Amino acid sequence: MIFKNSKKHGYKLVSIFILGISIFIFNSCKNNSKVENRKVGTSEQKDISEIVSEVDFESLFSLEDNRDFSIALYEILANRYEKNPDSMNQIEWNLFLSMNLENAGQSGTILTFLEEWFPEQREQVILSLTEIGAIKSAATIKLAVALLPKDGTSFFKNATKSSERLMLTFDSTFSDYPDGSMPDLYRTYAEKHRDKFY
Repeated sequence: MIFKNSKKHGYKLVSIFILGISIFIFNSCKNNSKVENRKVGTSEQKDISEIVSEVDFESLFSLEDNRDFSIALYEILANRYEKNPDSMNQIEWNLFLSMNLENAGQSGTILTFLEEWFPEQREQVILSLTEIGAIKSAATIKLAVALLPKDGTSFFKNATKSSERLMLTFDSTFSDYPDGSMPDLYRTYAEKHRDKFY
């Protein structure tokens, strides 16, 4: 600004202008180079659909985002379950049940899992949650299971207002992620047992 009306320092304005243009061009080239590098890196990494269709565990474990990792892993396990549930080992089973319970809690209620999807796995899912490190979630589901009829009938068939309020509380508690991010827990557990995925 101090050079605006000064002919004496006019050459400094030109020099600064040229320097500014040079820096701008240099940074633009450098940023473009970074963008190109990111594009190359992205193109070399398989997307989730490819990882799932190819059951590519090496690429699965190379994913940086734990949410992407969890989505891909769930799809792989779901496909394996549909083809042959007995082909899943205990590590995969723990993850699969925990993921399904989370899905039920987020899309509806935990009763969807406990009474419709996997009623025969009520006790096992408590153990599975404990195994992956979701201790508070496991404790909540244990309380919810204790409210369910022993004869396998619907919870709401003989539920009281008090038991309904309790179930609603357990459902809300579980869905609020008391143990933190579930994708993080899935990833940590899977990494710990990486040799079990093949």
